[in-house]
Amino acid sequence: MEINGIKADVATYNALIGVFCKTNKFKNVFQVLNDMNRKGVLPNSRTCNIIMNSLISRGVCDPDADTYTMIIKMFCENDKLKMAMKVWKYMQLKQFVPSMHTFYVLINGLCEKGEVINDYIFLEEMIEKGIRPSGLIFGKLRKLLIKEKREDVLEFLVEKMKILVNDPL
Repeated sequence: MEINGIKADVATYNALIGVFCKTNKFKNVFQVLNDMNRKGVLPNSRTCNIIMNSLISRGVCDPDADTYTMIIKMFCENDKLKMAMKVWKYMQLKQFVPSMHTFYVLINGLCEKGEVINDYIFLEEMIEKGIRPSGLIFGKLRKLLIKEKREDVLEFLVEKMKILVNDPL
């Protein structure tokens, strides 16, 4: 969207999205999101909040673990790891139980940025909850730990899985 050579920023798009949400014109909301994508303007946490608050307040959807997983994934894919972590903490605060997919999304996002310590913490939490990590998650973290010369941590995680997970790798 451009008027008189002035390009819209995320705040402008958020204002439009807010108006469309308030008037229950969700088809227009998706058109604005598509326009943002085409123009390379990334949605921010405010964008998500406007849409989610509108959908929830209208009873269109109730947030669940999948809702938060989707938001975490969006932030990870857009290099907004701090925001992804805030959503994770909020999810925990609201007592939503993360699924294997939620862990995968977060661990994958952290692996992509070389966040070995945070990855390790989340994989350990996943194991403690009795969730068996997929081979893909474990493989990515394994490569990262080996690259960082942290075989000790890798060995610890494998041993912990043998104890806590019914079907370890």
